[in-house]
Amino acid sequence: MTAQLTILWDIDGTLLDVRGAGRRAFGVAIVRAWGATRDLSGVSFAGATDLGVLDQVLTRAALDDERTRLFFDELAIALAGELAHTAARAYPAALAATRALAALGLPQGLLTGNEERCARLKLRSAGFDEALFSFGAFGHEHADRDQLARLAADRRPGRHVVVGDTPRDVQAARSIGAVPAACVTLSTRKLIRP
Repeated sequence: MTAQLTILWDIDGTLLDVRGAGRRAFGVAIVRAWGATRDLSGVSFAGATDLGVLDQVLTRAALDDERTRLFFDELAIALAGELAHTAARAYPAALAATRALAALGLPQGLLTGNEERCARLKLRSAGFDEALFSFGAFGHEHADRDQLARLAADRRPGRHVVVGDTPRDVQAARSIGAVPAACVTLSTRKLIRP
């Protein structure tokens, strides 16, 4: 019997656009957790995990990592506030694709750089049915996206397709022998524009 195919979705730039809410929430959470400045210029979020971005900030600002748990609590609170003000926008094709795959009975999970609470906040805000994504690997679990891919594959063994919008998503797919499905969205075009 052939192993069932599972679709692993990235969130930001693949399923939806939060229009900068994640970056703003990140800055607020840093201030609340460390009382430090929230200047995130020069910090790369594209294809990164929340833990990886936090590592960049802590290194740059010479902050200790003892408040990481508090930071993630504050990040979820700040993001909820941001999304209450300006909802995430689903990509219509992504909404249709997740629903069509569910109708075919294909399991879907999340392979995202987002902390889990933040991932679910974004999905709800954009109108996705969270129940479609029965499992996942999240950005607070590891700083490296390849390691997150391994976690996701371990949680649902079999064959996988990883859908994402950055080269890091493609690399993560390859790291677990999955089929990468790269999509181009408005946010991706900004990254690849010459």
